Amino acid sequence: LFAQGDLSGALASFTAGLSIAEGLSRSDPGNAQWRRDLALSHGCVALIDAAQGRGDEALRKLALGRAITLRLIDGSPDNAVLPRDLVWFDARIAAVNR
Repeated sequence: LFAQGDLSGALASFTAGLSIAEGLSRSDPGNAQWRRDLALSHGCVALIDAAQGRGDEALRKLALGRAITLRLIDGSPDNAVLPRDLVWFDARIAAVNR
């Protein structure tokens, strides 16, 4: 939906996914995959915020996702995927700050 330009549809979908990720992560805070899903869900919602001109809100959500990712890296320093996620968050934060 985001790629097709349906920002309101994408926001609804990403927000629903974020809500699910929040619930799962609360139910099992030690589940690293659910924590990663939560971080990436914050990032997806932030993309819509940025596209709709809500830069401050996008930065807030990107910072949340980045912070979760940093905690995951601390807990699993050998995971090769998490540093790529961190690069993704940093690139999006830089883009919003331009």
